[in-house]
Amino acid sequence: MCARSTYLAEALKSSVCKGGEREMLELDGDNPVLIKLMIQFFYEGDYEPTFVGAVDRSQVKAPFPHSCNSTFLLFCSGSCPKPLICPHHCCGVTCRYTCKGFVCDICVPLSNAVKGGPDQLLLHAKMYEHALKHGDMSLKIVAAWKFELACEKFWNDRAFGTAAAYIFARIPDEDQLRGTVCGTITKHMSLLSKPEIESLVSKSPDLAVALLKINAAK
Repeated sequence: MCARSTYLAEALKSSVCKGGEREMLELDGDNPVLIKLMIQFFYEGDYEPTFVGAVDRSQVKAPFPHSCNSTFLLFCSGSCPKPLICPHHCCGVTCRYTCKGFVCDICVPLSNAVKGGPDQLLLHAKMYEHALKHGDMSLKIVAAWKFELACEKFWNDRAFGTAAAYIFARIPDEDQLRGTVCGTITKHMSLLSKPEIESLVSKSPDLAVALLKINAAK
């Protein structure tokens, strides 16, 4: 696990075993649920709720999510030696080697891909924050991808506002999740009529400016 988490690696370095004593590493401030999901991810490459439902593997050349030049999935580097991801997507033609966390909407419809309820929005935000703390780029990519897909399905649920407020309070500026929140609001401007979103925009100047810039560019 230390190979996946710089935080755990440093914590173990500072914990020295003396005289054969069995030392216990205490992760103060870490949510046990998040730790359990992180360990699941270390060993299984995913965490609950798992996404990506029924896919015809005979037609899929690489698993989803797929990212060009990804150090996480290691299926492609440079110019994508295996660009045919599925019958509907060919890197270099469809995405010009720029896809990040790509999931084919035809192979894996959103209704099949996203499992679980709207509360997972906050969970994915917390897992993303956890990934930043532990220095795990793989977990960061997956949590961001899951959050983006969950936003597409649950954008009109109150849970979106709760997760968005958490992100703007806890996640660093100029980060990917903030961009997803901004993009979701821009795509569904009716969200601005919701009290929780109106409150978030009024308390987050960066979000307000980003929304103004996007709409001014239209």
